[in-house]
Amino acid sequence: MKTHTFFILASLIFCAGAARLHAQGGVAPKALVDFSAANADAQVSAGGGGQVSAVTGRKGIDVAIKPGDNGFPGITIKPAGGASWDLGIYGHVEVVVTNTGGKKIRLNVRVDNAGDYKTQPWNAESKEIGPGQKKTIRVYFGYSYGFRPGFKLNPAAIISLTLFTGKTKDDLAFRIDSVQGAGWTGEKIGPDPDLIGIKPPGGILLGPSLPAIRAADQIAAGEGAKASPGADGKSLMIDFTGGKEESVTFKPATGLWNLNEHLEVKVKVKNTGTVAVTPSARVESGEGPSDTIAAAAPLAPGEETEIVIPFAAKVPWKGVVDPKQSDPKVGGGWKNQPGTGTLYRSNKTTGVTILSDSTAGAKSLTVTFITAGLPALALPEWLGKRPPVEGEWTQTLAEEFDGNTIDLHRWNVHAPNYWDKRMHFSKDQVIVKDGHLALRLEKKTGYHNDDPTGKIKHSGAKTDYATGQVDTFGKWTQRFGYFEIREKQSGKKCLWPGFWMVPDRGLKAGKNRWGKGMEFDITESQSAWGIYRFNVACHWDGYKETHKSIGTSSNYVQADKDGFIVVGFLWTPGSIVAFGNGREIFRWESPRISDEPECLILQNEIGGWDNEPVDDAQLPADFVVDYIRVWQRKDLASPEDGAKPNKGEMDAFNETLPEATPSPSPAK
Repeated sequence: MKTHTFFILASLIFCAGAARLHAQGGVAPKALVDFSAANADAQVSAGGGGQVSAVTGRKGIDVAIKPGDNGFPGITIKPAGGASWDLGIYGHVEVVVTNTGGKKIRLNVRVDNAGDYKTQPWNAESKEIGPGQKKTIRVYFGYSYGFRPGFKLNPAAIISLTLFTGKTKDDLAFRIDSVQGAGWTGEKIGPDPDLIGIKPPGGILLGPSLPAIRAADQIAAGEGAKASPGADGKSLMIDFTGGKEESVTFKPATGLWNLNEHLEVKVKVKNTGTVAVTPSARVESGEGPSDTIAAAAPLAPGEETEIVIPFAAKVPWKGVVDPKQSDPKVGGGWKNQPGTGTLYRSNKTTGVTILSDSTAGAKSLTVTFITAGLPALALPEWLGKRPPVEGEWTQTLAEEFDGNTIDLHRWNVHAPNYWDKRMHFSKDQVIVKDGHLALRLEKKTGYHNDDPTGKIKHSGAKTDYATGQVDTFGKWTQRFGYFEIREKQSGKKCLWPGFWMVPDRGLKAGKNRWGKGMEFDITESQSAWGIYRFNVACHWDGYKETHKSIGTSSNYVQADKDGFIVVGFLWTPGSIVAFGNGREIFRWESPRISDEPECLILQNEIGGWDNEPVDDAQLPADFVVDYIRVWQRKDLASPEDGAKPNKGEMDAFNETLPEATPSPSPAK
């Protein structure tokens, strides 16, 4: 009887487990490498021209990568016996990796089908893994790099897995703990937990009000340094041996810190050693760190100080100059000159690093508090009144958005939609009120350019989101000058507000009105970045094979008490300089910089290239502009500057110049 009862209970437990597994839609994971098998090492081959070694043992595959010139050193794992893996019932490949070295690594996992490499028959993901960390990298079939749709991989015919890093100057080491097919076909692909941004309450990253530090997850020491939680479990004790480049990084317990509501991090540190020390600190992100900031003075034993780390770069971003920038047959992108700008991304903060100084001898520190916040705001007196440089300047545009309607002799409200096809432009989303322009994005079904017939040029598409966009194409242009905007972002999800310019060769240019001239993105944001960060960029020579670009999205500017920032753009022959609240943040000097008249564009699109999913519950959302003011230097003025005769139509494409009436004075 007892045996019978046990059998029934065991059967029920098994059935419950099977039912639970079935309800999830999956089956038990499938190991792709049996590390205990005698021939397991035959599945592994090292690449990288002698830089890479791999040893297969019962605990996994130990990989070592030496410094070298190979761009993608790593290993390849193939099915036992040379066949392919049939993972047709699974949803992804899952690789568990431990960093066994002293340097952090960016590890890529690529899953391949057979085929021509030019068609990219693979899916891939990557993760940054700190010393001693263990992480799981999942490659979902049909998705690559950030779980974005990619090659439609055939999971029933996987021929190999490749794990690789980038070119390295350091010795790297990691262990592959497991490799398996997992999940199920049709499984929901959620966000990577390691990439979920958490906004710390009150901006506190470390302090007595927080839970105890989880040492294994939150502390990473490098180059001989040692660190552990203090006696209270909530402070960080650090010991430096006196070696070069010693550092300790304090990280989030899970995921990332999203610090997009802040502009600086403060680290309170005490010298608990016996010799003086000048510590320094920086903030980390996957794309790169902030500037490293040293304490203002050496700390004597027992002394305490606070290190303030701004997100904005100490040295403004300066663009690289290259002869290829003027070659119409070459495409590409250009970045910053070394020692200028910053790569730090506040919404993807991976940690705060504390470093010792270069003096010899052992040193000890205790970090008692790390918090993110905002500095005091100081605006220059000249802001909004004149350009930031000397010269004989005349104001050519003073758009204050007075009254209660948009000036159609200056602005078009209908235009082509070359961007996100989920939305349509409507005059009803262009709102002028209380001296401001609001471009409103909301969930509202309608027709592009308010045209249900589709007979008007660039109109007719029906979509579920409505937004406002205005531009001066065919109505107002200027070549060179200083352009300034005071604007406020909403902070709601999935918005793409911006102020930009494109060449305007006139209505008769037709499809060539943009030509291969230069697009100036004066301020362009992704709402995931927060209201203090924006992009400045230039694009030229078309948008296809020869497309070129230069710019940076790590520009940090503090909003005033009303939520506004001021962005300025100084364009002179061979030079552009961008300003945030009057401070230089971007400079590029090149003979390729545009010298053609350009029109203005204001947008509040949905989506973009680095954003969060749209949240309908947060809509409507406004991009608000207080003013646009433009000046021209006397020696740079041209007949193409200023207002053009027009009839004041909703869009430039319906204008007929011979019957047009002059627009109002360019400066209201």
